[in-house]
Amino acid sequence: MNWTGLAARVWDPSGGDDPQNDYPFIKRLLEQNPGTALDMGCGTGRLLLRYLKDGFDVEGMDTSADMLAILREKAAAQGLKQPTLYQGYMQELDLPRKYQVIYVPCGTYCLVTDRALALDPAWNKGAIHELMISLDSLPEALGGNPARAREHFKMAVAIQKGLSPGPYVALATGIAVPAQDRAEFERLLKDALAIDPEKDPSNRLVILVTQRRARVLLDRIDEKFSK
Repeated sequence: MNWTGLAARVWDPSGGDDPQNDYPFIKRLLEQNPGTALDMGCGTGRLLLRYLKDGFDVEGMDTSADMLAILREKAAAQGLKQPTLYQGYMQELDLPRKYQVIYVPCGTYCLVTDRALALDPAWNKGAIHELMISLDSLPEALGGNPARAREHFKMAVAIQKGLSPGPYVALATGIAVPAQDRAEFERLLKDALAIDPEKDPSNRLVILVTQRRARVLLDRIDEKFSK
């Protein structure tokens, strides 16, 4: 995914500026570790600007010059000091200082998956493909692509030899629900529940927890679909 030009501009109004659940979690880390922090993949400042308002000293880095420009505009509009920002890839940066906290916002993981797939598409029994099902289930304005999500589903199931319920639950919640395809939703979750945890003892606990979620989703199916 390449957040430049129009993609950078529509990020905030499409939900990219929502606080999300990582905001309070990372805030606690900043409180527990006083000093300068680095936001790796700061984008347009969803977290960085909030933490500056909270009184923390936070610097940022991102690959997108357009997003960093928007961040600077927003800082000025909000009356905040201009933060120290770096443009580049996290694996190539050689920064002039050390930090008490270095955090990676949840959305930044979208930017590293392509490289990870190129290096080892079957890593950890198809875990990257399983992750990509969820990432490509995002709205198209945020980089999602339903067709790609289905391709990653096929790859994950093939690599895992159908022994993990994760891809089925991910496709059911990420694609079937937004499309309001109740039949597919129900079929995918029943397929997830049909998997025998004993066939993959090393992942038995993960399988059982995921299947428990599948059961809850099936029990609440009427809440997900309009009558």
